[in-house]
Amino acid sequence: MKIKSAKSFRFWYKTKIKEIDRYNRSHNENFVGTYHTENGKKIKGFFEMYHGDKPDIASYLPSILKIAEDGQAIYEFLQNAVDCNSTHFYIFYNEKYFLAINNGEPFDIEGLQSILNIAQTTKKSCDKIGRFGIGFKLVHRLVGKNEGVSELVNQYKGPILFSWTKLQDLQGLMEKQPLKPLLPNKKNYQEFINAPYLLKLILTNFPAEPNETVKDLHYKERVVFSQEELNELIDFLNDSFQRHAENIKMNVLKQGSIFFLRLGEGKKEMLDRDYEDLKQGVQYSMNTLKRLQKVYINSENIGKQTLELEEFEIAKNSKEFALINPEYKECNIKVSFGYYRNYKQSEKIKASPNFYKYFPMGDETNGFSFIIHCDSFSNEANRRKLQKDSINKNLLPVISNFVISRLNEYKANNREQ
Repeated sequence: MKIKSAKSFRFWYKTKIKEIDRYNRSHNENFVGTYHTENGKKIKGFFEMYHGDKPDIASYLPSILKIAEDGQAIYEFLQNAVDCNSTHFYIFYNEKYFLAINNGEPFDIEGLQSILNIAQTTKKSCDKIGRFGIGFKLVHRLVGKNEGVSELVNQYKGPILFSWTKLQDLQGLMEKQPLKPLLPNKKNYQEFINAPYLLKLILTNFPAEPNETVKDLHYKERVVFSQEELNELIDFLNDSFQRHAENIKMNVLKQGSIFFLRLGEGKKEMLDRDYEDLKQGVQYSMNTLKRLQKVYINSENIGKQTLELEEFEIAKNSKEFALINPEYKECNIKVSFGYYRNYKQSEKIKASPNFYKYFPMGDETNGFSFIIHCDSFSNEANRRKLQKDSINKNLLPVISNFVISRLNEYKANNREQ
């Protein structure tokens, strides 16, 4: 099976994005680290190209990985599935492994660049969650104890990505077909574009292809994505498909992406402990993640908790928009007010988070009988709580006025509603 070369991506990033001459020997895109001094000359690695002057990687990574908790990392997989227009999303995990699968549009070179970066995105569309720069870096927390820095730096752990454009590529992976990395050229360009990505993400930003020899942090030759790890992915993928065959239909996986990783110490227990909160958060979020039809976690079909929705937009050229002054100014502000028609059911919402920015802010459990989603809420770095800032101060009254106006409209014309 032919796959896109991760090495070619690193070369593209060096020469096209960073505009470093291909013959420049002071930059080595096959070196995972920041700097290495050899014969009195400093050689800069791929980490430096992405993050700049950060020679102490172990001290830098916590600033990325500690901004949110492990549970938030799960939503990153779901966010990616939504942004690539998936209809089906699966999570399978056990004591050792974690697997997320979606059937959305496959990764292209810009999409890969986006998940390797931090607080940056190539997703400019107004209906993309990723346009907010939500950090896929958080996923890397799951590979180790606490925030996972030791495992990332000392053991080169990281998630594996497989993203395919046709079903036979997924079947080829599952059958352990021999791999051949493709380097793009004029003759094979279309073949390269249609080939799947298969790579491991090292130190949150370095894509390595299977069995490739690179320069490690000590500038020693090392294989950081071994055949053993690839076999673990394939075996767990096959085992998951066999165990959950009743929920997986291959005809819905004609394209998509897989993320696989070895779970770090204590992460399985965390997933089990937070499962009910995650499940409920997904059930309510599916009201606004409208293309997503099916979410499965292990053997459970996570059905949508269907709410009545009142929706409106604040136009980007309105005086209300100017007063709110949201962080992202290129799109209208979208708001959804969700509630149960049967008021007795509202006890479920009262015990759950009430404020959503696509996914629940876990600390915003205020006892309301409704939820409010707004794509322009300003939330704290850990994404669990609303910020006390001018954006929310000006935004919440506009939402309140909308609710009052809609209620008055229904009072006059639709008493039942």
